Order: sequence, then C-alpha cells, then structure tokens
Amino acid sequence: MVLKLLIRIVILAGAILLICYSALYLNPDYKKEYVAGIIPKLNKLKDVEIKKIVIIGGSNASFGIDTELMERRLGVPVVNMALHGGIPVKYLLEQVKPYMNKGDVLVFSKEYEGLRDRDWNTLNGTEISKVATYDPSQVRVLLSDRTMFETTVSNVFKTIKKYIDLHPIEGRKEITSVYDARAFKKDNLRPEFIDGNYKLEVKQHELKKLEENSVVLKGLKEYKNYFDRKEVQFYLTPPVIIKGYFEEDKILPFWYFFSERTGIPMLNNNKKYSLEKKYFFNSHYHPNYNGRKIRTESLIEDLVAKGVVAEGPRIVDKKIVVGQKEMLSKANLESFTEPHNFEIIKREQSQIHVKQSGNLDHNYFRIRFENIDYTGYHFYLHLECDRNVIENIKFRGTGKLVDFDTIIDLGNNNYGLWKRANKVLYKNNNSYMGISFPNTQELLDKELIVKEVGVFENVGKDDLIVDRFLLPNTDGKTLFFEVLSESNNIGLTEIIESTDNTKSVDLETNKLYRIHIFKDKALFEDFYSGKTIFETKNKVVFKSLPNTVLRIYN
Repeated sequence: MVLKLLIRIVILAGAILLICYSALYLNPDYKKEYVAGIIPKLNKLKDVEIKKIVIIGGSNASFGIDTELMERRLGVPVVNMALHGGIPVKYLLEQVKPYMNKGDVLVFSKEYEGLRDRDWNTLNGTEISKVATYDPSQVRVLLSDRTMFETTVSNVFKTIKKYIDLHPIEGRKEITSVYDARAFKKDNLRPEFIDGNYKLEVKQHELKKLEENSVVLKGLKEYKNYFDRKEVQFYLTPPVIIKGYFEEDKILPFWYFFSERTGIPMLNNNKKYSLEKKYFFNSHYHPNYNGRKIRTESLIEDLVAKGVVAEGPRIVDKKIVVGQKEMLSKANLESFTEPHNFEIIKREQSQIHVKQSGNLDHNYFRIRFENIDYTGYHFYLHLECDRNVIENIKFRGTGKLVDFDTIIDLGNNNYGLWKRANKVLYKNNNSYMGISFPNTQELLDKELIVKEVGVFENVGKDDLIVDRFLLPNTDGKTLFFEVLSESNNIGLTEIIESTDNTKSVDLETNKLYRIHIFKDKALFEDFYSGKTIFETKNKVVFKSLPNTVLRIYN
C-alpha cells in the first residue's frame, strides 16, 4: 500500500514538473537565457575529435578567455566550458568527464567565492535547473551525485517562479545585454557585448583560506587521480580579478596551498591574474574586450612555457573579411587632385595613370573627400604597379608617413591597400588622404595605375573588407577561415573560384577551418576533426557571396 502511494506521488510530481517545464519551453525567452549559452559550448565539445584544451570554471573564464585567439595561436582546438559561478565544482567536472581523452588538457579556473564546501555539489540558484533541460546529457550529470540531484529538483519551482516574474510571454527580440544566449558565438562571448568599463569603487576584501579538510580539495584530488589514469593533463590557473579587490600578497599562497592539497599543478606559479580596473566590464571577475585579450595572451604564454602545447605559426589578429562591402564614399577618381612631385599621365573613366617625378623629399598624391572628417575610418586603394612600388609605398594622411595596415595581392600586379586612418588632413570641411613615396632613388619616375579608391566604416576592431582574396602560395603558410551565414551549410564552390571540382565539399557555417600551404599545394582541413576536406595545386580565389561573410585570419 505504501509502495503504491509512493509510486503515485512520484508520478504526480513528475507530471507537474513536465507540465511546468513544457510551459517554460513555450516561453520564447527560454533559450535566450545567458545559461543557454551552454548549448553551443556542449556542441563544440562533442564535435572535437583530436587533441584539445578544455577550460572549466565560472564567469571569470566565460568572460575572460578568448578561445578563438587561442586556437589560431596554438593550432589546437580549445573549448571554453566555463559559464556561471553558481554551478557546483563537481558538476563542472562531471560535465566534461566523458569527453576528455588521452592527451587532452583540462584547465580549471574558478572564482574564490565558488570554492567553499557548499559549492562542491550543492545548488542554491536556478542555473542547473535550466542547464539540465537544454541538453539530455546534463541529466546524466545530475544523476552522478545525490545531493546535486536533490538540490536541483528542489530549485525547479524557484526557476519556474522566476520565469513567471521576469519573462513576459511575448518574449524579447533585441539583445539588450551580455546576459543573453545570443551574445555567444559558439563558446565565446562576442566582443561587442563586453566592450565597456567597470564603474564601481574597488574596495579590498578578505581572501579566506581553505580548510585542510575542505570537501572541494578532497574531491578535486580524486578527479586529479582519475584524469591521471586517463592520461589527461589537469592544471590550475587563478581567476582573473580586479587588482586590489583581494589582498595581493595572499593570492599566490592561496593557490600554492590549493595545488599542494589537490596535486593539480599550476600553469604558472608566479601570476596572480589581477589586472587594473580599466580592463574590466561589469564585475570584478568580468574582463572587458581589452582585458580578455591580455588574460588570453598570458594564458597562451603559460601553456607554451609549461610545454603543454607548442605555439603554432604566429597568426596576426587581423581578419580579412571577404564580403559585399558598403562603401561610405567611393570617391570619384577626378577628385585625385593636388599632386606634388607626381604627375597625371592619363585619366580614363575607370582608372588614372600616375607617374612619380621630381623631389622625393616631399611628395604626395592625395584625394579630397568632401564634407566629413574620416579620421578613424578605413582608406582603401586599388593599385596596379610593380613589386618595388608596393614594397615601399606609404600612406599620406597628416604628419609622419606610415605603412599601410594590409596589402593584399589581387594577382597580375594588382594590389588592394588598406589603412585605418588615425591621422587625416582635415581642412575646410574636407578630408585629404593618399600616398607618398619615401626617399628611395629607384622610385623616381615609377608609374602606377589607380583603379579604385574609397572609405569604409570600421567593421570590427581589426577587420578589413575585400571583394576577393587570392590565396597566397607561400610555402609553410597557415591560414584559418570561417563562413558566417544564416544558412547551416554552404558549398565550397560557392565561396571560391578554382579549376578543381569542389561541388561535393560542404562547409558548416560559423565553424573554423584551416589551410596549410606547402610544396605548391593547399590543404583545407576541418580544424576540429583534423580531416582534409579539399586539396589543390591550382590558384584559389575567395569571393564574396550575398548575405554571407567569409573571415580569413591571415
């Protein structure tokens, strides 16, 4: 009789939970929650088939580690599984445990307040109640620990109440803050959502020591032994934090004790990972865009210095964007005026023939852009000239002559030149920008053809837009690329021009691919599986496609 009653209670409770969560799923905001960012993180973790680095921890790592930068720099897939400081430590470990394989690297970076005994397997907030419903595999994680399961179930109704209070049935359309799943690109928060500064006064807090018999320390020691048996490298790194928030002289002793008691080595024994206030966003644990870059660069140094992974070919943090660009001002070539020690040989409808002659100490060939100050915008120039010219040409704005940011070989002695114009000659409501030659005698009497000139809005902190990009044939060069599109898949034949047959090659959008160039051959690889998907010895030109952007990390 008692057993039947218990069964009925369980069935009734299950039915209530099912109805409640069904109601949540009908709410359009449910998968827009910040913690729904776990969905693309888990998908990426499951996709990687080769050696990888996995980051676990709280929001200090979610905000503070740029896996895209790490991947391009190290040449190894990196998955940032960190999300929220309220997720128990044991949950973080159980979540990634089935996907860690021999040779993988696991990096643990948890906030100081999240290392208390109650943070081992007890849930106080609503995070897990939601995370566990976003992916079926999370139910397995909950069932790995009784306390974790029980405290999650008891918080289910708190989750439902929160939704009733905060989320109207019509849902939100715009992304109003970083606390939205749509602020993530795969496992990374998009830079535009962490571009700001911490406004509060920084007050010093006590950094409490961990107890000798800490449940967290004992638990982590057991996981260290488990990962050792699996030949997974397990490391600690302190969370990034505003300098002065804790007593600086107590930070490293805290981690020395932590490392000694768990047996987990630190990636670097000398770094506190405390940064100045100007590098933080909306919390003492949340770096802004600049702080994230500093912290990530430092973490890369630690991994390389420790011998965990070798640094790959140096990839400059500049993205060449192949897309249909919007020109703010496509200047009429007739506006190329006031040449000094240059002369115009011939004007045609689509180009101007120019010759250098005279004094190389002071020369310029500038164009006038009317009615606006274009300081900070991208100046673009398409030239046809010989190699000696392109290797010496300088940007003329105002003040000292400077190099162009990027010169792209378009083939047949044609080049696209880009410069973010930090200094522009601006007078009488007009901007003047152009080119100059340095005082190099072999440049005297050199000719060049100007085919296009324009100014473009800055599309990203380091982005440059082109219509076409010729894949270089430099032996040993490595490039990465990804296709950004609303479609899930795009054929390789849609984004490149090649004499090879590429019709059977499909690319996943918003996913990283790598190109190796050696022995006159270009190999296209799926970065996360390591498999070659296409190879060619012929010329490859990336081309623009409507409603699609191709990013090349060069």
